[in-house]
Amino acid sequence: MGDKIDDLLIRMDDGQTLEEAAAELGLEVKSTGLVEKDKLPGEFSSTFRNAPGTATDAVFQAAEGTSKVHGLGTDQWIYFQVEEVVERSELSFEEARDQVKEALIKELAMEAMKAEAEEKRQSINETMGDASKSFEDSAKELELEPTSRVGATGTGRVGGLRREYEVASKVNPGQLSEVITDDNEAFGPTRSFFVYVEKREVYENPSIDTVIDIQLEQRAGFNRRVVVANWFSQQRAIANFESYRSR
Repeated sequence: MGDKIDDLLIRMDDGQTLEEAAAELGLEVKSTGLVEKDKLPGEFSSTFRNAPGTATDAVFQAAEGTSKVHGLGTDQWIYFQVEEVVERSELSFEEARDQVKEALIKELAMEAMKAEAEEKRQSINETMGDASKSFEDSAKELELEPTSRVGATGTGRVGGLRREYEVASKVNPGQLSEVITDDNEAFGPTRSFFVYVEKREVYENPSIDTVIDIQLEQRAGFNRRVVVANWFSQQRAIANFESYRSR
């Protein structure tokens, strides 16, 4: 994938548009249009492989016309262009009223969704404990269709999958998590869910050596900057340097 990204940038430097270059390389281009920070697609919530922060942070810190490419996870890449930046404007009374109405309806719907999910969770928990039934049988009685995540790890997960992994990582095997309600498009559609962890296994990360090397280099770079900044501070104190501003 890294080679394709290099080819993409070369073709664009040669005069092709992003869409033309991507089509020839079999890459997909998605346009968000004008979008708020918490409404970006899930891919943008992933952390960079070789830099701090997430793609979402980078997009909303960038100026209009900015384009960047970054590595995500262990083997993914993202290239984005900021085509337009629009500042928030004051709403008319009618627009503000409609927004408040929409927000209220959404809030009530989310509360009802969360309450229903909590009711289902408690029912399954009680059935598993009192009747010693399996999670599958307990869910089936409630006509639920659980989504199975086999072999889920913390590596290379983006959006909703990363969110589910974070929740599952804090739950003991054989137990249910608390109900989680997400209203962030980075994680996918608005939802309330809970996680049942069947088992947990230790796995070997094939790229752990690379990850450690990157982290060590980042820490070494930070330490070098601290040393240099400290040296300048000491020299300034020794020189008794003072700055004056004329009025």
